[in-house]
Amino acid sequence: MPDSIETICNLALRRIGLKTRIVSFAADTTQEAAVLRDFWTTTLEDALRSMDPRFARRTATLALLYGVNGDPATLVTRVGWGFVYALPVDCLMPRFIWTGERRPRPDQIPAMEETCEVVTTGLGDVKHRTLCTDEKGAVLIYTARHEEVTLWDGSFKRAIAAYLASEIAAPLAADARLAQLAKQEWMLIKQQAMAIDMNSQKPDPEPDSIFISSRS
Repeated sequence: MPDSIETICNLALRRIGLKTRIVSFAADTTQEAAVLRDFWTTTLEDALRSMDPRFARRTATLALLYGVNGDPATLVTRVGWGFVYALPVDCLMPRFIWTGERRPRPDQIPAMEETCEVVTTGLGDVKHRTLCTDEKGAVLIYTARHEEVTLWDGSFKRAIAAYLASEIAAPLAADARLAQLAKQEWMLIKQQAMAIDMNSQKPDPEPDSIFISSRS
């Protein structure tokens, strides 16, 4: 499987019938390289968000910005939430707050809301991507921005090449039908990759429903 951005980009070009090859993703001056650079970051981030692969999962204890016991709690508190935390800088999508259970029921997962807050500090106003919740000492499970191609699994590399092909087909091949076919291929390969990722794990048994657990 491809182990560099260049090989993934060349697979994407091949998928839409182009013979051009890039040698350096950063330095090549061809039209194809320029278009690939335009689409690379958004394509990768969209794929990570929508697929949530195992290798991009992270766990982090969140840094408190303000809240019931936080500083500057007396200055500002978001209405309706007890705590506001800064999201990790590599966070693409918050998934859920860790409860101590590897497979909690939906009703056991604390509510949360992603926002953007401005916090006043001695250095001036600082804008943060934030997570609001009523959970004290929140630990977040999230999908991270993971850009190290050599650590991706094979099915994700294949999916990224297919997604990239669907994005560059219109500007490079100028063929609407080809672009549509590439999009359909991407959706199929995406589902296959997600199934492979899921089958590589052995989750805990499905927890009892709230109705069953409430009887005990």
